[in-house]
Amino acid sequence: MPRFHVDGPLSVGQTLTLPDDVVRHVHVLRLQTGDTITLFDGAGGEYRGELVDIAKRAATARVDAHSDREAEPPYRMTLAQGVAGGDKMDWLIEKAVELGVMGIAPITAERGRASGGPTGRCGARRTGRRSRARRASSAGAIACRKSRRRALR
Repeated sequence: MPRFHVDGPLSVGQTLTLPDDVVRHVHVLRLQTGDTITLFDGAGGEYRGELVDIAKRAATARVDAHSDREAEPPYRMTLAQGVAGGDKMDWLIEKAVELGVMGIAPITAERGRASGGPTGRCGARRTGRRSRARRASSAGAIACRKSRRRALR
């Protein structure tokens, strides 16, 4: 059963419009109206849903049931990681989530490759990095069936 991350709280009986990235997956997987999917919001547990409507650029699902399934380790681990250049940081975040890290704290190191201005933090570029980091974290959670949102500091 396909599993997707959705921002925002989910509740049983709710009908929701799926985000654009999920709609793309629905089309690639050639899912049809009536197919069952699994949704999670990062707050814990999973929700079983049914695709109600699929259009060219939109899809709607109805949330049918909640499961308290947890796939988290019994300990909490935070990774302090030097900022890596290019796509390496996204890869590191995804793999750390897959391994069970609950928090990721990027740090700037003397020999690090952080860019984006003299302090390494430029407004627009930092916002873009944060959204990329969130997507990488979601991808890791989907890949290994985690159900809790990771803290990105």
